[in-house]
Amino acid sequence: AIANGGKVLRPYLVEKISDSKNEEIIETTPFPQVADNLPVSAELLEKVKEGMRLVVVGGDASGARAQAVYENSLELAAKTGTAEVTYIPKDEEGNNLKDDNGKRIYKKFKNTWFVAYAPYDKPKYVAVCFVQGGVFGGVTCAPVVRKFFDTWSKTRPKKME
Repeated sequence: AIANGGKVLRPYLVEKISDSKNEEIIETTPFPQVADNLPVSAELLEKVKEGMRLVVVGGDASGARAQAVYENSLELAAKTGTAEVTYIPKDEEGNNLKDDNGKRIYKKFKNTWFVAYAPYDKPKYVAVCFVQGGVFGGVTCAPVVRKFFDTWSKTRPKKME
């Protein structure tokens, strides 16, 4: 919604349903369907987009590993994310594990993500990488999204420009 000017699109899983010979289309899903609009001004939306660009190329960019690395690669705007998760491990019987002093054991890990759209100046594509047990979104996930866009940029049909 940020990339497309504030339109919240209804997600869909099936574009069309055809008969067994793929001759008659039984049902189609019109796309895109606007489900809502973000309740923010165009000016605020532009500031958010600029901030998302700085996530990739700014001086303190948390997603700097997603910067374009070769000519003609898509310029990204993005948001990183890291959430620390605490859980209590259990034994085979479902009892909480305890240390030698009888205190409950807590374990922690991080869920990390990176969401990006491209190209920055005329958004058309979005990619998300989510990793359980990552380091940080900008460290673990940003390079994955950059590699995806770089590989895809080299192989996509020109008509998709």
